[in-house]
Amino acid sequence: MVFDIRTSRCYILIRARGGRAMGKNRGKSRFVRLCSTIIAVGLVTLFVACGNGDRTAGEDAGKVAEGVDAITQAGRLVVGTSADYPPYEFRLAGDEEGRIVGLDMDIAQDIADALDVRLEIRDLQFSELFNHLEAGDVDMLIAGLTPTEARRKLADFSEIYYQAFQTVLIREDDQEKIPTVSDLRGKRVGVQANSIQQDLAPTLIVGAEFVPANSIHKMLEMLQNGDVDALVLEKPVAEAFQARRPGLASIREGIDANRLGSAIAVRKGNAALLERINAIISRLKRQNRIINYVEDAKVLANR
Repeated sequence: MVFDIRTSRCYILIRARGGRAMGKNRGKSRFVRLCSTIIAVGLVTLFVACGNGDRTAGEDAGKVAEGVDAITQAGRLVVGTSADYPPYEFRLAGDEEGRIVGLDMDIAQDIADALDVRLEIRDLQFSELFNHLEAGDVDMLIAGLTPTEARRKLADFSEIYYQAFQTVLIREDDQEKIPTVSDLRGKRVGVQANSIQQDLAPTLIVGAEFVPANSIHKMLEMLQNGDVDALVLEKPVAEAFQARRPGLASIREGIDANRLGSAIAVRKGNAALLERINAIISRLKRQNRIINYVEDAKVLANR
């Protein structure tokens, strides 16, 4: 019996020569059969190992689109946001259902529609957004997020979908006392905890004490109660609250004119979902729909 094993492709060629053993060759025949059995067992193990290797490669290849597949199979896109940031996301005033609307929600709906699934929105505390993303509670985050270097360590980000200037919100009665940003030296300035504004504020306003708050509504309460003298916000957000709450004013003199951008966050390595999101953002930009979403959201925020 002659064996020719081509291990590179897990092929085996067995060529047997001669007939059934007779007489004194029976002992040798038994030995050959024993060897054949041992070799056969070894070959089965070899084939199983090769088979498992091929299956593992197939599974790894499938992981590229795992995020999109999971969403389409579940029939829903779960989005994490913090609904206190008009015109990006906020609860519609006077709406009995407490619907969350805004620029970001319109974009999220477009993404869900493109994936042919329903949109599920989860209103979370802003400072906990990335924890929920990492834990797998949501598929993506859209909450006016600027992709800072620190945040890029926590998640992968889409391309920028909207850019806005920063501004400072003050009480209307303080306009003469605080006409410029430099007049905030020695005063208390509110910022949202874990926001880009918290990082930017010390570079925009020199000599102020910065007071973090967990939500925009808490910041506004602090300003109106006199606990802080100003708030650092994106210009569209400040304008939305000025329209909704009387007695507020904004100043931009002395603020860096550079605009910061907002992007969508997904879990690290979810390249397939990120690719789909970027394609949708590009299409929305070409169609000028994002600008329309901003204007629509401002109207709703001013109701």
